[in-house]
Amino acid sequence: MPLWLFTARDKPGVLEIRKATRPSHRDYIVRKDLPAEMVFGAPLLDDNGDMNGTWLLLLADHKADVEAFCAGDPYRAADLFETTEIRQLAPGFDWTPKVENLKHRVD
Repeated sequence: MPLWLFTARDKPGVLEIRKATRPSHRDYIVRKDLPAEMVFGAPLLDDNGDMNGTWLLLLADHKADVEAFCAGDPYRAADLFETTEIRQLAPGFDWTPKVENLKHRVD
């Protein structure tokens, strides 16, 4: 199944909206009934360390599945994003050992 990278930059001045919407966003992106599955994700930070964007690594068969996943995100409903981009990733290095190493560091 292809990997996709979703990135978004927030509109200026929406940090409080982001903070208020974050719990519902986090609940949404881990759901298993959606057309794409999140593998990793994190907020992007500005130079002050404040959240000002999003990146998600997603598994999905088609770009349309990623678009549908993103369309249902509470951040989208809150009109948080100034820009968004969806890019398919080419097969590259085997990242499985790195993921396992990270998992052990977090646990």
